[in-house]
Amino acid sequence: MLKPFVVSVRMVIQDNVGNCLLVRRSATNTSNVGKWEFPGGKVDPNEEFYEALLREIKEETGLTVTVEHVAGVTESETSAVRIATLIFRGIIEWGEVRLSSEHDAYVWAPPKELSAYDLVAHIKSFVEENSDHKQLRQSCKE
Repeated sequence: MLKPFVVSVRMVIQDNVGNCLLVRRSATNTSNVGKWEFPGGKVDPNEEFYEALLREIKEETGLTVTVEHVAGVTESETSAVRIATLIFRGIIEWGEVRLSSEHDAYVWAPPKELSAYDLVAHIKSFVEENSDHKQLRQSCKE
């Protein structure tokens, strides 16, 4: 039996010198504890992608952002569902990073160094597949 799909949204956010925001999953999570990822999360039923993305970014980082464009798509799965993750590129409108309990650390990483972090598997795949690709360079301008 095929598992149903759910949708998740993530954002590649850059600072004023082109570094990308990564957040580390805390012990309050049920999976991938200690792994790094772009901020974001699940789209709730009847919620628009855009609304979910802005809500998740605000909840997880305290930042207000502007969505610029889709940077890519990844897929992963749990024991119950398959997850399609839409990854967007965005910029900070205002605010300073204030993490929720879902994450215990953050870093502004240069695009060329993203793969050096212990990334969640589907984020690692996205970074590796796009490391020399125009789309990732556009997602984290250098």
